[in-house]
Amino acid sequence: MLHEYIIKGASATYMSQSTTLTSIVEYFFHSNLYKPPKCRYEFEECDFVKTPSGTDIACQLVSTDPKVKERWNARNDYIDDRVIYLFSHGNACDMKTAYIDWLLKLDGNVLKWDYPGYGQSTDENVCENGIFEAVETVYRLCVAMKVPADKLVIVGQSLGSVPALFLASKCYVRHRAVILVSPLASAYRTIFSVKYIPNRLCGYMDSLLFNNVKYASSVRVPVAIIHGVNDDIVDVDHVNTLLSNVSPRQRYKPLLLKAKHNDIFDFPNDADINTYLMRFMKYSASYRQHTTPYDDVGVDDTVVYDT
Repeated sequence: MLHEYIIKGASATYMSQSTTLTSIVEYFFHSNLYKPPKCRYEFEECDFVKTPSGTDIACQLVSTDPKVKERWNARNDYIDDRVIYLFSHGNACDMKTAYIDWLLKLDGNVLKWDYPGYGQSTDENVCENGIFEAVETVYRLCVAMKVPADKLVIVGQSLGSVPALFLASKCYVRHRAVILVSPLASAYRTIFSVKYIPNRLCGYMDSLLFNNVKYASSVRVPVAIIHGVNDDIVDVDHVNTLLSNVSPRQRYKPLLLKAKHNDIFDFPNDADINTYLMRFMKYSASYRQHTTPYDDVGVDDTVVYDT
């Protein structure tokens, strides 16, 4: 184990999400919602941050510059000019097997992490609240490392879009932009067809679990979405549902590709994705220069080294 840190003062906002109905939904659909694979990396390969509830969350900074990684592992302040992509991976993989080359091609560093019960992260009883607590804790590490807001981009793929949007929706989280790949609007819309369901009922069912519809409405930075039109797990209609709830000021034109859920980065889509995201990153930099998306919200960034 390289380092273990306890993040103190992490917000308890995720606790307010807990309801009896949410717990019931997770209980009955747990095997469909969470598919942690066999761990593909060793305990010594990663860092750990400890959540307020005591869960150890495995995380790792990936950089093409060894000096950047050395400084990060030594817990020196972040001084690199490049962006950090805080990446929440999809289901049925861990941070070792999650594909991140597409982010590294954007000339940035990638901070990846594992959900509770995935990889080397502890607490096998993975749940929505645990995931929210974990992603907030990883973000607090970025704050403690003094990662500037304009150097932090929140990224989520598939299931990872849930912690990504949850984090991005919080007023105290300072970041530059949000990138979503194959995102879902809610657990309900992913499991069931809503074609003939009244909108009012859909809104209620969305609130039960993975309510990205709600979180998207509170994001105050540019949002880019990449999705396959032939996605066989998360229908492309989820894109319209999410974007209709993103503020027009933050809404960036999505990239829709001829792809399914698990082949979206295959050739020739990889080149299109890179071009699209390079443009989006330039746009997000320009957007930030001409707007003030953050209030003067304080954050407790106390970090205690655990010996």
